[in-house]
Amino acid sequence: KIYMQEATAEIDEVVVVGYGTTRKKDLTGSVVSVKTAEIKDVPFMSVDDALAGKAAGVAVVKADGSPGGAVRIRIRGGASLLGTNDPLYVIDGVQSDAGQFNNIDFNDIESISVLKDASAAIYGVRAANGVVVVNTKKGKRNTKNTVSLNAYYGWQNPSTFPKPADAATYITNYIQSETVQGKTDYTYSKEDYQKWLAGKEKGYVPFDWYDFIWETNPQYYLNANISGGSDKTNYYVSVGHMSQDAMIVNYGGFKRTNVQMNIDTQITSRLKVGASMNGRIEERKNPGVPEADDYWMPRFGTYRNLPTKRPFANDNPKYPTLTSSNAATNFGWLNYELSGEYKETWRVAQLQATAEYDIFDGLKAKALVGYYLAYQQMNNQEYTYKLYGYDEATDTYPVIFENNNPWRERRVGHNEELMSNIQLSYNKRFGDHNVAAVAGVESIKRDTPTSWLHAIPTANALHLIDYETMDTYNDEGNETEARLGWMFRGNYDYANKYLVEFSARYDGSWKFPPDHRWGFFPSASVGWRISEENFWKEYAKSPEDATKFYYDFSQNSNYIRRDRIKKDMKWVVPSEYGDIDITINLSKPEKDPKAIAAAKNSTSVSYPKCQLCMENEGYAGRINHPARENHRIIPIKINDCDWGFQYSPYVYYNEHCIVFSGTHTPMKIEKATFIKLFDFIKLMPHYFLGSNADLPIVGGSILTHDHFQGGHYTFAMAKADSIKTFKVKNYE
Repeated sequence: KIYMQEATAEIDEVVVVGYGTTRKKDLTGSVVSVKTAEIKDVPFMSVDDALAGKAAGVAVVKADGSPGGAVRIRIRGGASLLGTNDPLYVIDGVQSDAGQFNNIDFNDIESISVLKDASAAIYGVRAANGVVVVNTKKGKRNTKNTVSLNAYYGWQNPSTFPKPADAATYITNYIQSETVQGKTDYTYSKEDYQKWLAGKEKGYVPFDWYDFIWETNPQYYLNANISGGSDKTNYYVSVGHMSQDAMIVNYGGFKRTNVQMNIDTQITSRLKVGASMNGRIEERKNPGVPEADDYWMPRFGTYRNLPTKRPFANDNPKYPTLTSSNAATNFGWLNYELSGEYKETWRVAQLQATAEYDIFDGLKAKALVGYYLAYQQMNNQEYTYKLYGYDEATDTYPVIFENNNPWRERRVGHNEELMSNIQLSYNKRFGDHNVAAVAGVESIKRDTPTSWLHAIPTANALHLIDYETMDTYNDEGNETEARLGWMFRGNYDYANKYLVEFSARYDGSWKFPPDHRWGFFPSASVGWRISEENFWKEYAKSPEDATKFYYDFSQNSNYIRRDRIKKDMKWVVPSEYGDIDITINLSKPEKDPKAIAAAKNSTSVSYPKCQLCMENEGYAGRINHPARENHRIIPIKINDCDWGFQYSPYVYYNEHCIVFSGTHTPMKIEKATFIKLFDFIKLMPHYFLGSNADLPIVGGSILTHDHFQGGHYTFAMAKADSIKTFKVKNYE
C-alpha cells in the first residue's frame, strides 16, 4: 500500500526576509530560500559555488578558474548597462559586499534567502539588483554541546578546456590554407612536413603547450565547530581552513582561514543580548607575471604559442626563448625564480552586538551595532628578464629579447565601516485579523584609506623598497562613504487567507549631490492563500469531500439551478449491448450544430470571449451573455498549465464538471490532451474526464475554448465489456 502524507513542515518553514522573518506560506513577494541542509553534504570551496543551481532565477557565474576567484551572482539577469549588476549582500543583519559573501565558510551558514523584485525594496537604493540575505548558525538553547568535524580533499583539472592543435594538425592545415590561397612558395616544404610528422629530428620535435602549462592540482577544506546552549544562552564557535592550488604548473594558489563566533543570552524575561564575530585571513599568491591579468597569460600562451615552438633555446632550461610576438606567452620563464612574485593578503573582522527588548505584548525594540575592518596588503614584483636564441655554430646563446624595466608595487589600505540599526516591530493577532509592522533607521559610514607606491629596483634580488628607487606614491585618502535610511514594512492578513504587504525606504546616499541625495523606494504586494479556502481544506481530508463541498456550494449559491434541472428526464434502458443511459435535457436549449462549427473558426472581440473564460467568474452579464455573479472557479494545474475546475450549471449527471484552460484556445486532440486528462484523474481519482473535440458536433460544446467534461458518475459504457483494444503509435 502507498500512503500520502501532507508536507506541512515546508509551508510552515520560517524564511528570512528584509529586517525580519516570516513563514513561507505568508510570503507575498518573490523570495527563494536555501537551507544549510541543501549544501552541507556537497564539496564546495565557497558559498557562492554552493548557491549555484539552488535558487530559481539566480545565476552564478565564475569569471575564471583562478583559486579563490570571484563569482558573479545575477538575480533575474542584469539590470544595468554601465553600473554594477551585483546584488546587495546582508549577513546577520549587516549590509556587506561580495567579498564578504564569497569568503564566508559555507559550513557556518544557517540559511540564505534571495529577495527579488519588490520584496527587496525595503533595502532601498542598493537593492536594485536584488538582495542576498545570509544568517549564520547560532546554536540552540537546551541542547548538549555538539562538536562537528568536516573535511574534504579533492582534485581539480581543466576538464572542459579545449586543447590546441598538435604540430601535425597545425602544419597540415597551414599547407592547405596556402594551397587555397594559390601560393606556390610554401612555408613548409614536403621534406619539412615529413620531418614534423616524424617528430624525431632536432629542430622538428613538436611541443605540447597544454601539458606544459596545465595540471591536476589538489584542494582541501577542514572545519571544526562546537555549538549548544543552556536554558538562557546559545552559542556557536567555528574554525575552518581551505586551500586551493592553481591548475597551472607551479603557480601558487589561494588559502583562507575563517573564524565564526556567535552567542545570544536571555538576560531577563524581556531583554536578550547577543554578540558575534566573523574573521578571516586570506592569501593569494602567484608568479609576478607581466600584463594586467596574471591568470590570463597562461591561457593566452596555451593557444598563442605554436606547437612548432619550444620554450627553451636548444632545449636548455637555463635559456628561455621567444615563442611568439608577446614575450610573456612563454610559460617557461613564468615562475617565481625568473619572473618574480605577486602576493595579496587580507585580514578581515566583522564584529557586532545586538539587543532585543520586549516593551509589551507584541511590541519589540531591536538594536544592532556593527564594526567592520578589512586590512589589505599587496606586494608585486616583476623581474627584468632576458630571452635567448641558440647559435649552433658557436654553441652560444645570444640574447634576442630583454626587458630592463622592473616593476615593484605595494598597496596597503583598509576598509573600515561602522553601522547601526534601530528598529521597532509589532506583531499582534486580533481574532481573524493579524497585523505586523517593522519601522527603523539604519546608518552606515565607511572609510577606505589606501596608499599605493611604485619603485624601480636596481636588482631583482632587492625586494625591500627604499626612497631612492621609489618613483610614485599615491595616497587615496579616506574616501568616506555615508548612508542613512528610514525603513518601514507593514503586513496584514485576514484569517491566514488574504495577505497584504507594504514596504518602503527613504534612502540617502553620499553618491548624489545634496539636492538630490534622498530617494523613496516603495513596494506593495497582495496574496491569496488558496490552501486556506474551504475546498482545499476539504481536499486535505479527501478529494471526495472537496468535490462534495464544492458541488453543494454551487447549488446553494444557485449557480446550479435546482429548479431548472428538475425538468430534465433521465432513465437507464437495458439492451442486448448492456444498459444505456438516456437523458432529455429540458433546462438548457441546445445550440445549432452549424452555429457551433462556425464559432470554432470565428474571431471574438467581446469580453469575456466565451462562457468558459476565467473572466466569467463574478461577471454581471449582458444581453447576449449570462450573468455569473454567483460563480466561483477552483484554480488547478494540469500539464504545468493554469486551468479551471467548475460545475456545469446544467447538470446532466451527478457532479457534472467542466475542466477548462486558463487561456482562450480552441479544442483539439493531441498527445498533450492525454497528459492533461491523466493529470486531472490523479487530482480527482473518483472522477472521470473526457473530451469531445474532433468528434461530430453534438450538444452545446464551446469548441473555441479548450475544455473537458467529467463528473462523479459511472456511465453504462464504462461498465460494458471491452470488444477490442488497440494502441496508437507515440501515444502509448
